[in-house]
Amino acid sequence: MQVTPPTELDPATESELDVLLAACNPSEANEVDFSGVAFCDSSGLRVLVRHQHRHAEAGGSLVVRNASTAIWRVFEITGLDTLFSPDAA
Repeated sequence: MQVTPPTELDPATESELDVLLAACNPSEANEVDFSGVAFCDSSGLRVLVRHQHRHAEAGGSLVVRNASTAIWRVFEITGLDTLFSPDAA
């Protein structure tokens, strides 16, 4: 399943991302299409990490695709690039 999050991931929109990811079957391979995401703070990252753990426990995967260089840099700085890259799946 492919999920398209809001353009800004922050405290105001984290629940929307949570609902989208909760609808995914965690035992399958799922993708989060970041092509339209312009901003992501720690609240968005927290939701992604929580669902990545849920997927890992169920034998599935959660991968971030099409993130801009600036957004992917946030993943690199926090060490989450290895958790959400296609190579980690």
